[in-house]
Order: sequence, then C-alpha cells, then structure tokens
Amino acid sequence: MEARIRDWLAGELATPNRALGRPGALCPFVRPCLRAGALKFRAIATPASPPLDLLLNAAIEAVLDFDGLDWAGAPARLHCLIEVFPDLDLEAARLLDEVHRKLKDDVVARGLMFAQFHPHGREPSARNPELNVGRGPMPVLVFSATCRPRHSVPRASRMLVRGIPSVVWPPLLEPVQLRSRARRCLSAGIHALPLRA
Repeated sequence: MEARIRDWLAGELATPNRALGRPGALCPFVRPCLRAGALKFRAIATPASPPLDLLLNAAIEAVLDFDGLDWAGAPARLHCLIEVFPDLDLEAARLLDEVHRKLKDDVVARGLMFAQFHPHGREPSARNPELNVGRGPMPVLVFSATCRPRHSVPRASRMLVRGIPSVVWPPLLEPVQLRSRARRCLSAGIHALPLRA
C-alpha cells in the first residue's frame, strides 16, 4: 500500500500539470517531503462502511498525534502524515469528503494543511475548476505542516478554507477530552496500524 501511494504522490502530485494554470508541480511540497523523508503513513482498519464518527475521530487522532511523531530530524515545515483507509468500500470512501468538510477549518487553524483523496474524489483546483485534484488511488486523509504560520503558505490555506463553518470539533474541547472521545471510538472498531509496503 505504501509503495502504491508513494508512486501516486511522485507520479501525479509531484509533477507539473498544464491544466493547473501555473508552473510547477500540482503540489509543490510533495517532492521536497519525499526527499527529506518527512512522510509518515498510518493505516486505519475500519469496517467496509463505518459510521462517520469513526472517521472523524481517526482524523482528530492524527492532529493530536502529529507533533509527537518521530520525524527523524526531517524539517518541520515538510512533515506530512497520511492516514490510509484500505478497508473502506468505494461508496464509504466518499465519507472522507464529509470528514474534510467538517474538520478542515479547525485543522487549518491548528496549523496543518488538510486534504482528502479517494477514487471518487472530486475537488476542483483553485486555479482551474475543470481540473480535479481530489482523486487518489486509495481513500486517504493528508495532514501537512506546510501551512503553519512560521512557514506561511497563504495560497495553500486559501485553497482549503472555503468558508464552511466547522461543526464537529468545538474549540472548547480540550485535547484530553478529544483523545478520550477518540479512544471510545477506537474501542468500537477503528484501529491505527503500522503500514507496510
């Protein structure tokens, strides 16, 4: 799985696309991230068609864990965590769009870029609405430090925040409360596993 996703990252996201309307790779951060070894994978085992809350809590866990991961000295601005959901059926993979919609403003406010990709993904490019940048070979959620204030990337932040108010992750919940809620969901059937190629 990891090899398949790395091939997609290098072959699609890290390469130029004329339809993008600007020079350079579709995502300018992918190649430097791959070179620096700043990419982490986490496979999430789920039922084929899980409830939305399980996926929401997997995303919350990723954000809570992000800074505590062992990045092996890779530059902080390139840190990237990819959660892979190999067990989701194709229809359930669309739930990642809802996870993204509900959490993106809060995730970005906490200093991370947040994106979702899956085989049915439909996310128009900010520069060319005809270019679909949301399709990927497997259902994944991507968390990256490239939009943290000290490594500001305003364009990246604008692409992810489209003014939809967040509903699920109220700022009043402390990380301990979020982690506790996520653990309850983990005990209900979602598990973070190391990902092997």
